Amino acid sequence: MPAHAQQPTDNVTSDACFNTAMGGGALFSNENGTDCATSGSNTASGYQALYSNTTGESNTAYGANALRSNTGATMSSPAAGSFNTAVGGGALQSNTTGAENTAIGVDALYLNTTGFGNTAAGFAALNRNTTGTYNTASGFDALEQNRPATTILPPGTRPSMTIRPAATTPPPATQHCFSVRRPPTTPLPGTRRSFPTRPAATTPPMET
Repeated sequence: MPAHAQQPTDNVTSDACFNTAMGGGALFSNENGTDCATSGSNTASGYQALYSNTTGESNTAYGANALRSNTGATMSSPAAGSFNTAVGGGALQSNTTGAENTAIGVDALYLNTTGFGNTAAGFAALNRNTTGTYNTASGFDALEQNRPATTILPPGTRPSMTIRPAATTPPPATQHCFSVRRPPTTPLPGTRRSFPTRPAATTPPMET
């Protein structure tokens, strides 16, 4: 039987796979079957919290419609739709197969669908993020308009950082040589400037 609670909303339903639901429609679609390795260890508290979850595991949703659209793992991605935490009405409401997301605050990560590894704390933080990964936003409307990168990494990988090359040291400035004219020699106080002595004029011999 699906692990979901019926009215009144204070009823708590649990199963052998450690799923706990409290609230109308909480964990309504959960399919635990007999294999607790999938769709187990989920906690949903609030109206339609984790409503669409089928095979996702280890998710925590507190608040009306928190993680409402979360579905779960697929054949190509066993960890999809798992390990998410949503606290607040509408937090991670649109998430389907995104994993390892944390949303705390009303409408935090509201439009996230397949993005993973995101952390949003604050009202509407990362509200419009859809498929972006490894974002961190803290505060009212923080990164509210965030858009995904062009390259989407598969779950379990980390983005590679581009290392900027070290700055090259510019060559030393070229020094220019200038000739310096020596100032005229100033005689010492109390001395007279010497002048070159002109030879005395010779008197021509007298005629005899």
